[in-house]
Amino acid sequence: DIRRSQFSHPRLKAITIQQPLADATLLGLRKIEGRNYNVKVPTSEGLWLALHIGRSQDHFTNYQVMNRVRQLWPECPLVPFGRKRMGCIVGLIHIRACVPSHMCTSTWRDIPLPSSYYFEIDQVLPLPIAIHHRHSFRMWTVEESACKQIQ
Repeated sequence: DIRRSQFSHPRLKAITIQQPLADATLLGLRKIEGRNYNVKVPTSEGLWLALHIGRSQDHFTNYQVMNRVRQLWPECPLVPFGRKRMGCIVGLIHIRACVPSHMCTSTWRDIPLPSSYYFEIDQVLPLPIAIHHRHSFRMWTVEESACKQIQ
């Protein structure tokens, strides 16, 4: 059940995910996102977050990270595609739960690094347009102008 009010300002929050993990998430291959902080997720409705692609390309030059990614996603591009999407909100992800690391059984766990908590993602909605947006650390509020483009 998706209600437009869930994507309104200041309710809609966002997280930044670096490539290629952002695209693996958008494609539905990667159903977790690791963080070192816990988030209370309403059990009845879950939590929608905007997915922002970071500008860093560091994962593509990290052999260990890319080796693990390619084991799980053999078609992963060698370099970021859609560079114009970097620094943009490109989709919405629905978080079903936030679980401590010992409860996470996903094969994507610990990529790129071990985390204390994992968001379990059960729905992904790619946006038809990429919305340029500055980002912040942790979880941050999406600006009103961007929320209007999402609704």
